[in-house]
Amino acid sequence: MRKINTAFENNKKALVSYVMVGDGGFEASLDYARFLIKSGIDLLELGMPFSDPAADGETILNAGLRALKAKTTFKDVIRFAKIIKAETDIPMVVMTYLNPIYQFGFEKACKLLSESGVQGLIIPDLPHEESAEFKLVAELYEMHIIPLIALTTSERRVEQIVKESEGFIYLVAVKGITGTQRPDLKEVTLMSHKIKKYTKTPVVAGFGIKSREDVLEFNKVVDGVVIASRFIDLREAGKMDEIKAIIGFL
Repeated sequence: MRKINTAFENNKKALVSYVMVGDGGFEASLDYARFLIKSGIDLLELGMPFSDPAADGETILNAGLRALKAKTTFKDVIRFAKIIKAETDIPMVVMTYLNPIYQFGFEKACKLLSESGVQGLIIPDLPHEESAEFKLVAELYEMHIIPLIALTTSERRVEQIVKESEGFIYLVAVKGITGTQRPDLKEVTLMSHKIKKYTKTPVVAGFGIKSREDVLEFNKVVDGVVIASRFIDLREAGKMDEIKAIIGFL
């Protein structure tokens, strides 16, 4: 299994994409992950469905509802990752919220996810002030807690959040929830420069990035991008060739 940092080696700009585990059923979502990997993404983000996802826009919210309807559990996310690990060496992270991972048991989740090839956790509702204990547990299993930085984060707080960061830093490219607004290149550029003053950890921009043009512009100022909602919409519309074309172009 390749480490997260290999996605950024030799100044490569990483393309990260997202699969809501269980969206359309376990096997269908697994096939979608395989499709993304075969098409050429560099890092795979697995979504754990949750009934109250505060950071998610309509597209990912609906994907989560479909996954919940398919009775997707945290154990399914672990099984999903284990299958991907057996088939490929792509780095993986999991995006979840505090409630489901707390209910499952945080240390148990870290242990089982790590054994399944997952190297990082993105937890949007985990405040930085409360993250130290979680980081200590995650580190026992060689897992990273991936920090999120908003465009409105003060420079002092940026320094506090990123100075001990590992894996990558998730820069939220819009002022809002996922996939609902157009990202602001100027503000992302300013924030990326602030972050890079305090760390060498790669910066990845996500939320609202939809097109090849978006990716090319943002890759001038960050180390990679996440395309999630746009690909889910295209998948729902049956436009898999368009997803493949965007990935192939990059």
